[in-house]
Amino acid sequence: SLVWMELAMFAAAALIYALFVGGGGVPFSFFPLGAAAGGGAKAGRGGSEGKGNGRRPSDAELGKHSAQEDHKRLMAAWEQAKGLQEAPQLDLLKVLDAMQKLGKSTADIAVELRSALAANPALLAGIATLPAALLRDDSVEMLDVILCLLVEHGHAVDIAAHAGLMAAQLRRRDYAGVAKTAARLQSEALTPRMRAILIAAATHRGCLDEALHHLQQMAEPAEGAKSPIASSVALQILSLAARAQRMAETTQELRRMRARLDAKSFDELLTAESRRLKCLSACRELLEAGTALEVPRGSNAYHAMARALGQAGDPEGLRSLLQELEAEAKNGPTGIAVSEPLALALLEATRAVRDGNLAFHVLDLHRLACAGAPGGKVLCAVCGTLAACDLDDDACDFYEKELVSKGVSSDWALRSSALTSALIQSATKIGRTELAQRLSELASAAKSGSVGSSGGSAGSGSSSEIQRHVAMIKAHTRERDLNSAAGVFNKLQASGVPLTCVIYNCFLDACVQCGDVERAIAHFDDMKRLNCVDVVGYNTLLKAFLSRGCTEKARDLVKEMNARGLQANKVTYNELLHAKVVAKDRHGVWEHVSEMQAAGVRPNSVTCSILLKLLAANSTPSEVHRVIELIEQIEEPLDEVLFSSIIEACIRIKQLDQLSNLMRRFRQQGSFVKLPAPTYGSMIKAYGQAGDVARVNELWQEMEEYKVKPTSITLGCMVEALVTNGHAQEAWDLVHKQLENEERRGCINTVIYSTVLKGFAVTRQIEKVFVAYEEMRAKDIPCNTITYNTLLDACAKCNAMSRASKLLEDMAASCVEPDIITYSTIVKGYCVEGDVDRAFKVLEDMKSDD
Repeated sequence: SLVWMELAMFAAAALIYALFVGGGGVPFSFFPLGAAAGGGAKAGRGGSEGKGNGRRPSDAELGKHSAQEDHKRLMAAWEQAKGLQEAPQLDLLKVLDAMQKLGKSTADIAVELRSALAANPALLAGIATLPAALLRDDSVEMLDVILCLLVEHGHAVDIAAHAGLMAAQLRRRDYAGVAKTAARLQSEALTPRMRAILIAAATHRGCLDEALHHLQQMAEPAEGAKSPIASSVALQILSLAARAQRMAETTQELRRMRARLDAKSFDELLTAESRRLKCLSACRELLEAGTALEVPRGSNAYHAMARALGQAGDPEGLRSLLQELEAEAKNGPTGIAVSEPLALALLEATRAVRDGNLAFHVLDLHRLACAGAPGGKVLCAVCGTLAACDLDDDACDFYEKELVSKGVSSDWALRSSALTSALIQSATKIGRTELAQRLSELASAAKSGSVGSSGGSAGSGSSSEIQRHVAMIKAHTRERDLNSAAGVFNKLQASGVPLTCVIYNCFLDACVQCGDVERAIAHFDDMKRLNCVDVVGYNTLLKAFLSRGCTEKARDLVKEMNARGLQANKVTYNELLHAKVVAKDRHGVWEHVSEMQAAGVRPNSVTCSILLKLLAANSTPSEVHRVIELIEQIEEPLDEVLFSSIIEACIRIKQLDQLSNLMRRFRQQGSFVKLPAPTYGSMIKAYGQAGDVARVNELWQEMEEYKVKPTSITLGCMVEALVTNGHAQEAWDLVHKQLENEERRGCINTVIYSTVLKGFAVTRQIEKVFVAYEEMRAKDIPCNTITYNTLLDACAKCNAMSRASKLLEDMAASCVEPDIITYSTIVKGYCVEGDVDRAFKVLEDMKSDD
């Protein structure tokens, strides 16, 4: 049974401890270092003699060497170790570090290790211990070398090391490296996690066949289990399948693997692919895939479908879509509302299929979504659609009834000369000369007004026109419609209005946001040719290069910007710093910081938030100090985001004293900001784990002073901190105080009471344990398995197993199922009391339950 397995594992652990800690022999030996500093020739001769005689060093020599950080001496020891026929006690991780510090490349180190193994095969055992440490330090290239060596020499390698390497390569976007690592393994050795990594890498490389192959090799997840395929990866697979017209088989595999897609991301994919593919069948297949994968259909899905139906000229399909939206409208707030963007897309499709009667259907659906008050944009679109579909009477009637009566006509005539022209043609065709005359006068007035404006203030008129086009380009960019954005830009360019850097940068940003970097580069080349570039444009393109890992292009771009006499600003440096932090290039980060300081550019809160992400447990004190100095140089007041980042970083690097000093200093300077309850919870938890109860209480008092309402999680952290440090009674008193406050009463939950129970159980206060338990039940706070296990553990520790049977009855009455810990705790309790027969009876009952 599992209990016996637990006992066997405990015995094995005890045996291992006795062998390796309790006086067993040291498994490796170490060779003397050679000439010591100041030892002269005698020390050198002693080293030679030691080498010739194979003398083993003393423990003092071992300790002396382990304390030294001299890379050259470490390499001397390594050279001696290669001549042995046994494994030396040598920290090979430090040896690798010494090699790197002395300028050896990864390839050189690989050659060195191979030659060392040829000379001393016993080194293999030590090398086999390196993968876990290298994985922890994220030394990806070196880990790859070590795993290759181990595989070459037939040494068994934990599959987790290969999986860790593949995950690290995926993080670094080394997609080919992921496949190369997997190729060294047998196909049956690949775990589901590794297959998922391979799928992600294959999709990034655009290899649909490879991704599907790995999907097919994966076993179907158990019912209720989480899918191993990430939502973002599933979306990429669908995108590739749409382009390859292989949606059916791809959807089938994703459904088998229970892949779950984020609705918003799926809508964005659908919108982007429908614009790119311009194919009704492909759009339908994507929608069907979303339905099969249980993705809720949002308004963007209907938007994309409307566009596809319009491009395909399918009036029947559009009519069916409107019927579907009508059914959605009947669902009330839970249904899909025909918002203004969706209404405009449907009207555009109506115009494309030339079925003007559908425009009224669209307007009716939109009225339901906007409380019966559609905006001028939709009204004009309906009117324009009717005119374009040759429903001239309807168009003119709609104009007079909806636009003129609501004062929309003159405003929109200034914005849409095309609508005015279309209505003039319609009115002329059906003989409504009076209306045609009025429309003609309106158009002339609008034209003369704009001419007069430009004559009076040409600069002002041009600026207004540019701002209007900037707004339109940004609107199209939000919808990922680069072609429409380009149309707006090209139309403005052809109008003869003098263009400024603002409009050029706006379209450049549109290219970048829509993912068309090649077009962005071509547009930027045009900007340079016209000498219409500034720092904003360079920063926009820089961000595009860095987000795609094109560091060389980014570096060249910055050089080009400097050559043009443009000074890099905070945005430039923040983009560069962010890229270096993501790549974990510490040296590169501080190079950029030095450049920033040399250029006289002061850091801002974004700069410091980025640098705080660099700090880790292995960060040097000088590095931490340097980041703090930069924070103190910020000119603007500290905001909540930066303050939370400082707190998270100090907790992460376990420098709580530094955090306390910073908080006190900021408070004295008046820079302290009111923090949210979750941030206080994180700090309380960290100080509690460090055993600083005084600081824990200070933080709680600070929350009270700033009137920060604790959440159940914050309160749980506080109770846990007190209990962990032996203050169970204080924790219970705190719970009672919260119960007295009506607003905070709801924060008290099962976890908090179970923590209090654990505190009394550890200190063997059995009576208080059961008083708290009865109080918990009286207040209708549900007990779970952890609660009952804590109570049973208290009974076992305090020789009070007579209470166990009542607890088990309460468990059954509460429909709480016992687990392996429940049974093992009861067995332990009866054994402690000497009632072995009853303990075995519990074991028999447990077996029968299984």
